[in-house]
Amino acid sequence: MRSKSGKLETGSALVLLVVVIALITTTATTLGLGLELARERTSTQLIADLAALTGADNLAGIVAGYPCDTATEIVLANGASLVSCRIVGEALSVSVSKKALGFELVATSKAAPWGV
Repeated sequence: MRSKSGKLETGSALVLLVVVIALITTTATTLGLGLELARERTSTQLIADLAALTGADNLAGIVAGYPCDTATEIVLANGASLVSCRIVGEALSVSVSKKALGFELVATSKAAPWGV
């Protein structure tokens, strides 16, 4: 196709197509990484919750064992690291960390036996 100046316009559609494809790819990759990071964050929180609840069962005497030992086993079995485990009054407080996509994700949870 010729422009008003009489010169041929060649390759402009190809450049536009490459730019559009690059934008779509970048957006999809960013969205995918964001969703994966959100999933890993949720997983880390669930591990912390499970460890705290299981340790609280130890505190209540429902399950035999020591609360922080049990919490450590739960955390390690799920691929995370136990940062801290404390018995605060009649509740167990745990902090868990997990590496995902180059980030250190940390989650905390506190649980007490039923009725406390």
